[in-house]
Amino acid sequence: MVYAIFQNALATTYTTTSSGSWNNSGTWDANGVPPNSLSSGSTINVNHVITSGNATIASSGTVTLNVNSSTTLTSVTFDGSGTVNIVVTNGVTFSVGIIYNNNNTTTNITGNITSTGDVNIYSGSFSVSGNLDAGGNLTIYNNSTVNLNSANITSDLVLNNGIINITGIVNVGGNADLNNTGSFVNISDSGALAVTGLLDTDNVDIVGSGVVSWGSITMANNANFPGLGDRVIPPYNPYDLDGGPGTLPITLISFNGKIVSGKIDLYWSTASEINFDYFSIQRSKDGVNYEEIGTVKGHGFSKIKRDYQFIDERPVFGTSYYRLQSIDYDGYTETFRPVSVVYEGDHTIQYYPNPIINNELHVIFDNPAKTTLTYHVYNFTGKLLFQDKIETNRFNIDFANYGRGIYYVKISDGRQIKVLKN
Repeated sequence: MVYAIFQNALATTYTTTSSGSWNNSGTWDANGVPPNSLSSGSTINVNHVITSGNATIASSGTVTLNVNSSTTLTSVTFDGSGTVNIVVTNGVTFSVGIIYNNNNTTTNITGNITSTGDVNIYSGSFSVSGNLDAGGNLTIYNNSTVNLNSANITSDLVLNNGIINITGIVNVGGNADLNNTGSFVNISDSGALAVTGLLDTDNVDIVGSGVVSWGSITMANNANFPGLGDRVIPPYNPYDLDGGPGTLPITLISFNGKIVSGKIDLYWSTASEINFDYFSIQRSKDGVNYEEIGTVKGHGFSKIKRDYQFIDERPVFGTSYYRLQSIDYDGYTETFRPVSVVYEGDHTIQYYPNPIINNELHVIFDNPAKTTLTYHVYNFTGKLLFQDKIETNRFNIDFANYGRGIYYVKISDGRQIKVLKN
C-alpha cells in the first residue's frame, strides 16, 4: 500500500498509441487513461486522433496537455486548484462540447480551442493565446479572470463576477450581460469588444484604450466608461475608450504602388480600424471610371499599425490609376485618393528593332512552362488588328500591311509591349 501511494505521487506521462475515445484504455500506452487527479509534473500527449469522451484534468500542482492530433471531446473539466497548461499544435483542431473551469484552477491554452457548447468559468483563471470559438455562452463567475486574445461567442457573454482582459477582437453574436460590483472589462489598445445585441452593464467598468460597439446599450448603477461618469452612454458607436468617435472605418497612413517583376505591387498601411470589413481595390485608365480588380479583408477592430498588399497580376499598358475604397460592417464606404503607376511593359520580353525596320519585329520572351500562348496586336486606339499562336519562346511579326504609328503587342499571359513604326 505504501508503494502504491508513493507511485501515485510521481509525475507520469500518458501518451496515446492509437486513435479512439479518450476514456478507452486501448487508446493509451501502458500507463492507461489519464486519471481524474494527476500528480504535479505529469504530461498528457495526444499524438493520435481522439474521437470522443469526457476528460477531467485536475491537479494541485502543474500539469501539461499537448494536443498534437485532432481531439474531439464531449466535455472537459479543469480542476484541482493547480495549473493546467495546454499546448495545441498549430493547425490541429481541439474541439470540446462543454468546458468547465473549477476550484480556482489556472488554465492556460496556447493555440486555438473550439467549444460547440457553453464555456463555464466557475472560478480561477482561464486564458487563450489563440482564438476561442464558443458555440454557446461564455459565463464567468466568482471573481474569475478570463484572458482572451480573440474570440467568437455565438450566443451571450455573461460576466456575473470577475474580470475580462481583451487584447484582440472579441465578437459576441448575442448579448453581453456585465454585472456585479468589482467586475470590469479591460480592453487593450489593439483590442475590441463587438456586441451584436444588447450591451447591458450594471456596476461594471469598461476600461482600457480599445474599442467597444453594440447593437443597443443599457447602463445601471455605477457602470461607466473612462471619463464619462456613471450611467453615461458613450456619444459614439463604435466607441474608442480613449474618448474618440468611431464613425470612420479606417485611418489610412499611406498608399503606394510600384512595378515588381512585370506586375503592379500595391501596398498600404492603416493606423486604426473600427468596425471595418474589407478594402475594394479599384483601377482606372482615365482617373474617372474605376473598376474593382480585387478585395482584401480588414482586421475589424484595431488600434495598431496594419500593413496590406495587393498585386495586380495583369497590369494595363501606360498610366493606370489605383485607389482604395473601405467598407465597414454596416455598409459605410470611404474612398481614398488614387495613386498612378506607369507600366511600360514586361522586361522579361525582348523585342527589336524599335522603331520597326523593314516591317518586321522580333520578339523573345521567357516561357519556362513551354505553354502554348497567343499574341494580339492592337493599334493606338485599341483595335485588334491580328493575332496568332506562339509555339516557342520567340516569334516575328510582319507589319508590312500596316502604316506608321504606335502598336501594342499583348501576350495571352498578360505581358505586353509598345512599339513604333516610322
